[in-house]
Amino acid sequence: MIYHGTVWFDDKILEAANKALNGFKRILDRDDMMIASVVYPEENLLIGDNIAHSEAALLWMKNRAESELGITIDKIFLAGHSQGGDLVTRLNTMHETHGVVANAPGPLNLIFRCQLEEEGRMPAGIACTGLRNAYGTTASKRL
Repeated sequence: MIYHGTVWFDDKILEAANKALNGFKRILDRDDMMIASVVYPEENLLIGDNIAHSEAALLWMKNRAESELGITIDKIFLAGHSQGGDLVTRLNTMHETHGVVANAPGPLNLIFRCQLEEEGRMPAGIACTGLRNAYGTTASKRL
């Protein structure tokens, strides 16, 4: 299962999903596996808030795909690029899979990343700005 990188507008999701799918297909050119590209919403969501949509795709694959598609699934591997890399890393801690490939997983530690932005050590980005507006600064979250 392939998870695409960040797009800020939902009208760009299919393009991103196809790009990720085609990139992994070039690497995994095999006849004995199915590669599914997962499309999940992002517009008007904070980074990471689409985990429920991403998890739903994995659970469908684990629990319903065989009967609904008439196929046999022996193993499920997750792969993702950028935000997709972060999502597959998180999903693998939530549900057992057979492995994960996280290509350029974008930031696995958002508190650290957003702290760098707040201190002026990195340019401000849309993800951390949205999180700060919703939840406050990283300093307000430390003990």
